[in-house]
Amino acid sequence: MPALAPTPRFEHTYCSQCGRDLGPGNAGLSHCQDHRRRGDLADQAREVRRLSDRAAQRGDHTSADQLRWRAERIERRLRGTAA
Repeated sequence: MPALAPTPRFEHTYCSQCGRDLGPGNAGLSHCQDHRRRGDLADQAREVRRLSDRAAQRGDHTSADQLRWRAERIERRLRGTAA
């Protein structure tokens, strides 16, 4: 069974530069560039998850597992835990 993700320390985090609410997390961000990069990672994780689901539907479970592992690494980076 996979380990549960740690609960974020703060219910809301913010960008110090623009004030944007970034949602739950362990720390806010200092610059807009940081949350733009975070959005790119979130998009990448969603796409890799989608590809994993398609591989599983095709019966290619080895590829599905590898893609799922990659998506989990990206999601850990988003949460700020070790990748």
